[in-house]
Amino acid sequence: VIIIPPPQKKSMAGMMLFHQVMKCVREGEICSKPKLTDKGLWEFQMRCYSANQWIYLNVAVEVDGPRVTKIYAIADGG
Repeated sequence: VIIIPPPQKKSMAGMMLFHQVMKCVREGEICSKPKLTDKGLWEFQMRCYSANQWIYLNVAVEVDGPRVTKIYAIADGG
């Protein structure tokens, strides 16, 4: 999982963001229709409830046949 922008390693808040993003990728639900981009990535939005707030992520997934090779998680803050 590649997180954009990268979380800050200096603060505890940055670590919490990393854990929230990972929880959303693992346990979240897809809340938008996946669409294929011109670069061949599938993009969609995910959300989960973490730390008393909804976390939204824009996610892009790189696939090779049926295998997911890379996941790009873009923190939205929404």
